[in-house]
Amino acid sequence: MAAELARELSAAAAGRSPAVGAVTGATVGVEPVVPRFPADDMSYGAWAAVARAELGRLGERDAVFAHSFSASTLLKLVSEERIRAVPPIALLAPPEWTPDGWNVADYAFDGPEPLVSITLHHCTDDEIVPFAHMALLAARLPRARVVEHPAGGHSFDGRLGAVAADYASVLASR
Repeated sequence: MAAELARELSAAAAGRSPAVGAVTGATVGVEPVVPRFPADDMSYGAWAAVARAELGRLGERDAVFAHSFSASTLLKLVSEERIRAVPPIALLAPPEWTPDGWNVADYAFDGPEPLVSITLHHCTDDEIVPFAHMALLAARLPRARVVEHPAGGHSFDGRLGAVAADYASVLASR
């Protein structure tokens, strides 16, 4: 069940990641880099290895956006490895994998709270990851900013500019 659900999330986001990168990158003023996550291995370890490598290449002017399954992978990674030397992170529609959410231990973020700045974004009409997942994550991330979008579905249709503008305001306030 866990691998099947993760594959569905990955497939749902597959055609959208370049669009997320292009819109958010252009607004924030960075060149988007969309990592290639392994479609044939949906384990946390495989996806975390790709995310870890990408985080290691980041500079101070880079921006970090992650969507859906990759967002939950990134959250768990920066928490468990106590990563701090990265730009603020915007997580879009991250699934909640603890027993309160989808109950898949391998993917679950169970603390401690990350050392990096986190903003959670979720659309109320998300048809793939329930909107309630944002509240579950926000309760365990008291320092995170929480941004609720009234529409846009799972792929943030028509909302990516607002996500990027919000990220730019986070950068400006640092």
